[in-house]
Amino acid sequence: MEIIPKEAKQRIVKLSIRSVKVTDAKAVEIIGANDLFCQIQCGSIRYRTPTLDNIGANGDWDLGHAGDNASGLFQLDEAKKLKMHFELWDENMARSNTKIGVSDPIDMSKLVDCI
Repeated sequence: MEIIPKEAKQRIVKLSIRSVKVTDAKAVEIIGANDLFCQIQCGSIRYRTPTLDNIGANGDWDLGHAGDNASGLFQLDEAKKLKMHFELWDENMARSNTKIGVSDPIDMSKLVDCI
């Protein structure tokens, strides 16, 4: 998170999601290995990672290439109230995607208080 100066009265922070890592995901594929993707939501940020085909139980996404798609600007007071949510999915071609799991909400106030 970085602070972007706008006005003396109003502090703006930019929240950027740079990477996501999943370990030991439940196997849900009928044939083959999981094709993992994550859906991320935090305030106005809504992002879906690329699918990692046949990756299995562990996924690692470097989102540095995602640019502003995985980031958002927030007023400092608003950023302190944010919660980040992750959903892990298995992508399927012949049937609907399968939700593997959902994270507990991650409180951004601790991160914002560090800046």
